Amino acid sequence: MSDILWRPGEARAAAAEITRFRKAVAARWGADLPDYAALHCWSVAHGDRFWLALWERRGVVAERCAGE
Repeated sequence: MSDILWRPGEARAAAAEITRFRKAVAARWGADLPDYAALHCWSVAHGDRFWLALWERRGVVAERCAGE
């Protein structure tokens, strides 16, 4: 199934949390992340940075393991 059934409009996509997160990650680490696919590839290659960014952005309240 490769047919796209629905795609959000530009305004809706721009306002989405995933878009804001992607742009924040790109700015923080100087990554070229023009779309979700690029963010996904970056997250696999830089898992430590991805999870740190998600941890901080979502306000996770917990203790990190020593050395992190």
